[in-house]
Amino acid sequence: MTPNEPLKADTTQKPSALSPPPRKPARGRPAFKRTELPPPAASAGPPRIAPSVSSPPWPPAQAR
Repeated sequence: MTPNEPLKADTTQKPSALSPPPRKPARGRPAFKRTELPPPAASAGPPRIAPSVSSPPWPPAQAR
């Protein structure tokens, strides 16, 4: 009886869970990834400048 219950639950969860996720992620992932790729690249710019700007203050602090 135990194997019958898990088997039935697996068959119902597999088809219903496999059908919706592939369709939603497939459409939402590509669109989100394409729009997210550009922003991260632009964000990477500021972070790189921040460390370089922080570098100058560090040397003076050590000299002091």
